[in-house]
Amino acid sequence: MPDDFPNYLPHHKYLDYITLYVEHFKLLQYIKFKTSVCRVEKHSDFRVTGQWLVTTESNGETKTDLFDAVMVCTGQHAQPMVPLDTFPGDNGVSGIGNVISIKDFRGQVKHCREYKKPLGFDGKRVLIIGMGNTGVDISTELCTRASQVYFTRL
Repeated sequence: MPDDFPNYLPHHKYLDYITLYVEHFKLLQYIKFKTSVCRVEKHSDFRVTGQWLVTTESNGETKTDLFDAVMVCTGQHAQPMVPLDTFPGDNGVSGIGNVISIKDFRGQVKHCREYKKPLGFDGKRVLIIGMGNTGVDISTELCTRASQVYFTRL
């Protein structure tokens, strides 16, 4: 990690860090973009070699390669978690003040995974739910564009 990077990286700095890491270790030659993994199976002599057959698809072309190891690293945010049924006003969960059901809310509901830039939020009131680093980063960016930014935990 470069010395001038902050302890908690906003998404744009995290991308910078990953890019520097890939360049430093010359990993780009091993990365296959826009490629789907279709199948992973033990090679016929797996008990001896520990090798795996991995079938991929890219641009309509299917290919099978032999690997010495396989790691599945989907990340903790591979599937956004949006527990709308647990919001105050839904399923008997009580809240404070005028609480409406999230089902009756007419605004946009987005997961942070959908957020890329603070565009389209000018003059809007925004509620960010979640006190993690991502919520802090997004609220910091949006406070310069939105008319109001509310930040809370669920």
